[in-house]
Amino acid sequence: MIAVSAVFHLLVGFLALTAVSLHKNPLRLEPVAVVSLVGGGEFRAEPPAPGPPAAKEEAPSKAAPREKAPAAKKAPEKAA
Repeated sequence: MIAVSAVFHLLVGFLALTAVSLHKNPLRLEPVAVVSLVGGGEFRAEPPAPGPPAAKEEAPSKAAPREKAPAAKKAPEKAA
């Protein structure tokens, strides 16, 4: 009797798995987070990742070298 029961249970299990696989939408048996069951199953969108650091502005190029100022005239030396 136990052997007949075991064969019957295996047959019913096999038929159940076969019937489930033939459906349009298969039964999902994976674990589901409680958060997805409460509030419509939608998760908040992740905030956008910060972009790459802003490019550093280049230092202004050096100014063109100035011409030398004309030499100052020296006052004549006084004889002492």
